[in-house]
Amino acid sequence: MKQTLFCTILISGMILSSCQKDDKLAIEKPQTTTLLSKLVVDGKTQNEFTYNQDNLLTEEKHQFYYIKHSYADKTLFASSDYYYDFSLDTMKTNAWVTAETSQKSLSKVFEYVDNDKFKIVYNRPGDNTSEYSEFTYAGDKIVKQTMYLDNKISGHIDYVYDQRGNLAKKTKYVLSTGDVQLMTSTVYEYDDKINPYNGFKKVVDPGINTNANNIVKETYTIHYATAPSVEKVQVNLFAYAYNDKGYPVKVNGNTEFKYITK
Repeated sequence: MKQTLFCTILISGMILSSCQKDDKLAIEKPQTTTLLSKLVVDGKTQNEFTYNQDNLLTEEKHQFYYIKHSYADKTLFASSDYYYDFSLDTMKTNAWVTAETSQKSLSKVFEYVDNDKFKIVYNRPGDNTSEYSEFTYAGDKIVKQTMYLDNKISGHIDYVYDQRGNLAKKTKYVLSTGDVQLMTSTVYEYDDKINPYNGFKKVVDPGINTNANNIVKETYTIHYATAPSVEKVQVNLFAYAYNDKGYPVKVNGNTEFKYITK
């Protein structure tokens, strides 16, 4: 930050020096940030997102759920509180879930382990089960998530990234009767445009929240035994329309991305 400040001062001084002849002051235009504010599906608002003064995501709103995020400072994620309500009353009234009208369903609390590892503790009201995940970093990327249930490893997820920092593959394993079993794997392909969920990157969730670009193809493979009617390989395709800034404004024809500029 000190180096950036020094460069800014130096550049400003050069501009002022070049403008001394006509006695004008050159002022750099403040940088703006584009943030996702709404998802609109078939003309109806499905999700709304709000941010704090540091442009960090603080609320995710939906008819059937409400999520509140908090931060320890301008960079460090602290916790998330989840409220769900799929009752018939909610469906009939079209009222959106809020923290005031619904009971808390889950809390996720961030804790440091060491320099290359942290954990998320999951707390469910009325449930005394100990559940948490440890996340391991390599550089600035999460490469492994190890799940614990009652202080015993229950499984893990491996994350692999492409050269642009997008999640290229996610592979999930579970620990069953002492053996590690491959459960599912997901492979992703991307465009070269801006991911609208970049404003969510401080909320710990490798993939859509951290990708630089937008998913155009998702191949999901089930590796365990299933019913014959279940497709082992499931492929989802995503086609986008973009604005002149490189942000998607629509996906698959019916979902619109709405933005605010701060």
